[in-house]
Amino acid sequence: MAVTTNGSSTISASPFYFQSVNHPGHILQSLQDLYHERRFCDVTLVINEQEFPAHRIVLAAGSPYFSAMFKNDLKESTQTRISLKDVDPLPLESLISFLYSSSLVITESNVQALLHAASLLGIMSVVEACSDFLLARLDPENCLGMYQFADIHGCSSLAEASWKYALEHFREVMESEEFLSLSSIHLQTLIQSGDIQIQTEVDILDSVLLWYGHDRPERVRHLPSLIQYIKLPLISQSILQEKVLNGVFPPNDPLHSLIASQLNGFLSSQTTDFDPYHPRQSTRHSLIYMVGGETFPRTTVNTVEEYDPLKNTWRELASVHIARRGVGLGIIDNLIYVMGGSDGRDALRLAERYDPNLDKWTRVGDLNQERSSVSGAVVNGVLYAVGGYNGYSSCLKSVEKYNPESDSWSYVSEMNISRSMSATAVLNDKLYIFGGYDGASDLSSCEVYDPLTDKWTLIAEMGSPRCMSSAGVLGETLYVVGGCYCSRSLAMVDSYDPNTNKWTSVNRMIDARSGVGVAVVGNKMYALGGYTGTEYCVTVEEFSQSLNQWTVVSQMSKGRRRFGCCS
Repeated sequence: MAVTTNGSSTISASPFYFQSVNHPGHILQSLQDLYHERRFCDVTLVINEQEFPAHRIVLAAGSPYFSAMFKNDLKESTQTRISLKDVDPLPLESLISFLYSSSLVITESNVQALLHAASLLGIMSVVEACSDFLLARLDPENCLGMYQFADIHGCSSLAEASWKYALEHFREVMESEEFLSLSSIHLQTLIQSGDIQIQTEVDILDSVLLWYGHDRPERVRHLPSLIQYIKLPLISQSILQEKVLNGVFPPNDPLHSLIASQLNGFLSSQTTDFDPYHPRQSTRHSLIYMVGGETFPRTTVNTVEEYDPLKNTWRELASVHIARRGVGLGIIDNLIYVMGGSDGRDALRLAERYDPNLDKWTRVGDLNQERSSVSGAVVNGVLYAVGGYNGYSSCLKSVEKYNPESDSWSYVSEMNISRSMSATAVLNDKLYIFGGYDGASDLSSCEVYDPLTDKWTLIAEMGSPRCMSSAGVLGETLYVVGGCYCSRSLAMVDSYDPNTNKWTSVNRMIDARSGVGVAVVGNKMYALGGYTGTEYCVTVEEFSQSLNQWTVVSQMSKGRRRFGCCS
């Protein structure tokens, strides 16, 4: 504001823009007051003689269903009383109140009715809230019913999560009441899925027999389409005898001839694209191995443990020859290889191989150079030792691969960045490496190696630097778990999508863990051990991708970190 010589004032030409942050709330509160006072209502919704006065403009603004009704040339656009069908009075009243107040109470008793009504009226924020409410309550007893309910109402995220949950918990799901009423199409889709989580192929056989036995006269016509997806050659004759011939099914039951016919078809290779001899993913890698590492009080160890997450059992195996931490690990032809690491003083070139059938470690060819805090990975049956610290001067860019025939290591292309204490994972025949330490600072940079071109390529950086993390793969997604940044242990978990080259934060672990071990069994990812910042962690956490949730599932006999881990 400027002042003239005669004392009067003039307004500056520069405008002042004002926006009230409280205005939307005041308007919403005023509309809510008008609704409760039933003032200026210009339409009444009617359901079974129950009336709900409201304002057209509020209904149209909050619901695409009402917006289309009032905007288009429909008879309801001019009516003051509108009868509604396919929705119950109580959820409608709650949703009308929500449009005026933006708040809603969701309970187990009203969630399905609310979701149905909100889906019909197109109030998607309520649909999402109801879906999240139901998702948090998924269990083996309700996931199949939840899937069908979500599918009917077009809740794709809830339907997908429910289906994934059923696959991940199939052995528990098949014991539920909902399983017995499952349609043949849904059962067939489940058992032919490559993502189904089972312990052995006998679980698939048991599920079909259980489902069929619940209503044999009605379901016998569906047996051929189901039996074709049981990998019968993977089931011993004694078990088939026990389950089928000596079971509850009479000798004249069509089940016997169908199984015999299908088995003969498999044996004579009269199959199409379904390979009955190839074990399912969840049955191939059912054990997790932990090699070496560091325990309290900063003691480097040579002990080896085996964890079976399906049985929740632990077993101590033969120890490696030399105590070491920060090792690389990988499995080729069911043989476990450990390489590099540190004995607590020096970086090592030493490599060893473990034969589970003999419970014995054997020396194999040494690495070409010492590699402490090295990362290991297997791509197309080839073992790689990536980066690490040489023990006296610097972190490494170099990478070596192992040839079992010549029992020797050879160099491949170097990474773009020197790094030790990094996380590695393999997806679609490519090796990914995440973060680490370059000798001066923790890294957020990441790279991918293509063995076909022998080339490393930088990809999108993580949101924050970290070292001493581990990585795993679920489906087409890579996960980087835990780690350490500026000597602070992390509980954070991030996922990477190679198709979009983007990172997304997912739910944190229950405990912070640096030097954590990560392994994938079936459709579950496990975080084992590590250092919380105050103590060596003994717990094992399991990650459910469908629920985006971590759960403590087991406990080691002694906490350890910076150990080799693979499955």
